[in-house]
Amino acid sequence: MDEAKFVTVEYFPWLEEVRAQIARSMLESFGIDAQLLRTTLTNTLTFWETGQIYIELVVNEKDAARAREILSAQFDRQEAEQGYKEQDEKK
Repeated sequence: MDEAKFVTVEYFPWLEEVRAQIARSMLESFGIDAQLLRTTLTNTLTFWETGQIYIELVVNEKDAARAREILSAQFDRQEAEQGYKEQDEKK
């Protein structure tokens, strides 16, 4: 039996949990199984926890490239839409 290897495709600050949930749901709508994991950032030199909590979006290694492509396209579109809104507000 093959054991699946999971990789992180995106990190989110813990305050952006809703954004992380949306990204996970979006990947699942494309048929990619995804999970969210909470992680605390650790300084690798001193092994002290910094207290910075992040949410990792993980997928099966075989789906990682496609997942990154989907996320990149989605977040680029959202940033563009936000830019258009800001330009409209300045007018």
